[in-house]
Amino acid sequence: MTGRLAFSVSPLDAVVFALALFACLCFAVRSVRQSSRRSRMVVVELWRVLAVALLAGMLLEPEWIREREQFGKPALVILEDRSPSMRTTDVPVGEGSPDLVRAEASTQLLDDFLIPALGERFETRRTPFSGTGGSTEGTDIASALTAVLDGRRTPRAVLLVSDGEHTMGVPPSSAALRLRAHGVPVFTLAVGRDSYRPDIAVMALDVPSFCVLNERVVVPFRIANHLAVDVDLLVKLEVSDGQSREKRVKVAAGAVLGDSFVWQPLRSGRADFVLSVPVQPGETDAENNRMTASVDVRHELIRVLVVESRPRWEYRFLRNALQRDPGIRLNTLLLQQAGMSIGGGEGYLNSFPDTAAETASYDVVVLGDVGVGASALSGEQAGWLRMLVEKQAGGIVFLPGRRGTHATLAGTPLEDLYPVVLDPTQPKGFGTGVSGHLALTHRGADHLLLRLASGGAEANRVLWKQLPGFHWYAPVVRAKPGTDVLGVHATQRGEWGRRPLIVTRPFGHGQVLFLGVDSAWRWRKGVEDRYHYRFWGQVMRWMAHRRHMKRGERGRLFHTPETPVRGDSVHLNITLLDQDGFQFEPDRVSCRVTAPSGKAQEISLVGEKDAWGAWAGSFPAEEAGEYALEVNANRLSSPFEAKIVVGTVAIEPTGRPARPAVLREIARLTGGASALATPAGLASVVAEIRALPEPEATVERTRLWCAWWWGAAVLALLALHWVGRKLS
Repeated sequence: MTGRLAFSVSPLDAVVFALALFACLCFAVRSVRQSSRRSRMVVVELWRVLAVALLAGMLLEPEWIREREQFGKPALVILEDRSPSMRTTDVPVGEGSPDLVRAEASTQLLDDFLIPALGERFETRRTPFSGTGGSTEGTDIASALTAVLDGRRTPRAVLLVSDGEHTMGVPPSSAALRLRAHGVPVFTLAVGRDSYRPDIAVMALDVPSFCVLNERVVVPFRIANHLAVDVDLLVKLEVSDGQSREKRVKVAAGAVLGDSFVWQPLRSGRADFVLSVPVQPGETDAENNRMTASVDVRHELIRVLVVESRPRWEYRFLRNALQRDPGIRLNTLLLQQAGMSIGGGEGYLNSFPDTAAETASYDVVVLGDVGVGASALSGEQAGWLRMLVEKQAGGIVFLPGRRGTHATLAGTPLEDLYPVVLDPTQPKGFGTGVSGHLALTHRGADHLLLRLASGGAEANRVLWKQLPGFHWYAPVVRAKPGTDVLGVHATQRGEWGRRPLIVTRPFGHGQVLFLGVDSAWRWRKGVEDRYHYRFWGQVMRWMAHRRHMKRGERGRLFHTPETPVRGDSVHLNITLLDQDGFQFEPDRVSCRVTAPSGKAQEISLVGEKDAWGAWAGSFPAEEAGEYALEVNANRLSSPFEAKIVVGTVAIEPTGRPARPAVLREIARLTGGASALATPAGLASVVAEIRALPEPEATVERTRLWCAWWWGAAVLALLALHWVGRKLS
């Protein structure tokens, strides 16, 4: 290793340096001549001359350059992708031979061709990589590229063997630019097809985490067609309870079809689903033509409270429908008006529940033509209903009528729940001599609440057009932000478009439904209870679904998200029940969460603000599997136990095409070359790597003029000069 001193001098810098040094020498000579102790003054002035020389010398930018010769073979780092996408089987071998897995194909290429071809010229270092921080669930190309610079010896080049998939970390281009700054080119080999193999694949089968017995369950699915032609498929859904469903669908070439089945459980317990499609001619993978899932079926009663002012037709038929539903326990309340006698019969209440706890015992409340005020609900009772929805995951159905009492909900705790804006100039709504009809929106045509036809969305839309119409509708101006408009008036329009008459919205933990007509009972014409009962049964089960996620004798638990996956933060909302089934307010509540591995943690639950009896907390789902929850409270005789199943989601699924464009961009940014993992591509990459020039001597530059000790020397010399002058 040799060293030399170098300067970066411009003519102006040289002139300034010479003038500064000449002026300093003149002052030094003058000071020496005027001093009586000339020998001592020479030393003092010499310190000033040196200080000025160093200070002015910074303009010349002096550098100490050392050249380090390279010895031995240059290093070649080979990065081998071992992420989940490399398990895809799509590397062709030859005519009549099955395709290879990408990881196996890359290993064969390195062992049989690349290492022997490059080992004579380079010192090869093979490094497998996958995700961030050693994770094996994804691909982090950027971290793998950056890591090659962390060693003591900078490699001559990098060979990246991958499919180009990157699902973790920063974009690979940032690491490529860093390698370029260090003069390290990256050569890439793309392994795998850059397009889907000819195949039909079941992409998804989505089911809820649980359902209630006799509840109609929507089972959505997605099927992808990677063939070059359109296909007609017979999709079959088989359930472990003996039921099966079939549907014939047409999937266009290169398209993904989304559809669903409707299933109603016949018995409680675990139900397993198998969705399958037949293997088509030309398919390369028959294993992805089926998918399985499971759901927990529970036998639970939905508690419903219907509050009405007068026994109008809508109320009478709604009461009959809910009373005859075996999965619903119904209570009804007629708020007595002037001239009305007290009603009676099964499930009748003489008054609204007396406490917030009694109100919270209901899963769904139907609020008919009832407002807030005299002979109606009180403001406190309206607050209890809001709490039921917002904090206790209950549901409320707003069912206005011709009396227009819903206008009095403005300014009460229920105002924020109301999903539409009513016209204050028409509080009693609009009556029509000619019957109007509901038109389903795109969202409503396939929504579980409104699904009355057994066919798809189009068949359902046609059926709703054929239902008997209505002769009154609510004075709706528009839907509020954050709502879902499922049905509108088929003909009547307002300033904001067609008037929304069926609107839903989530509020807090619960659900809200607005039905702006009072003629659902007329749907019985010619078909009896077929559509009327089905509609209200679906409404009650949909609105109570979340509240029944986990329910035991001592409590009620619901969580967000409903189907958590590993890595999620699971938020718990717990309501504890006494021996009579009513919620109570303990002093403190804690929850012991035991992970599938047996690791346990204790979390403290915090009382929900303004929500009597509701407690909330959260825990991180770091593992996949079944978590056991044990809730303890100071007034709870035995713990409330529940289980939550945490699934996994594939960060990087197999089967997707390779991404050679990503590898080409890395090679371009670093001055390397890219090729496909074919015989011709291998030969070209090997030739490019062999053609690399011999590594030049490593040049190390030390900037003297901006080193800390350079400035310190200037200050020290000036200090010595000043002290020396004082002493002299």
